[in-house]
Amino acid sequence: MNTATLEQYPLERQFEIVTTPLAEFNRTQDNPFNYPEGFFKATDRKGQPAGFGFYCQRCRLTVPGGLDKASIVKHCGKRERIPEGLSQWLKLLFSKPYRHGSVA
Repeated sequence: MNTATLEQYPLERQFEIVTTPLAEFNRTQDNPFNYPEGFFKATDRKGQPAGFGFYCQRCRLTVPGGLDKASIVKHCGKRERIPEGLSQWLKLLFSKPYRHGSVA
């Protein structure tokens, strides 16, 4: 669509015309590596354990690995530790590890 045609429409419609085709692409950019929400087990490129990682959907803070159980993650105006309750630990320990090439 050329600029002359686009300028015929009200500003709100112009915005819609320009952004609608990008909506699907933008959805994939929210979490391009498909990190699990919250804390997760991480592995390095060779499949060896790399501690824990963290991802927050709201603020997009990403820690791909290297956290231990004493680590504190600061995000969204709060501080979080790896869950300490038995049920949370079991959930983390038996979850599928996340493997990403950028974890050293």
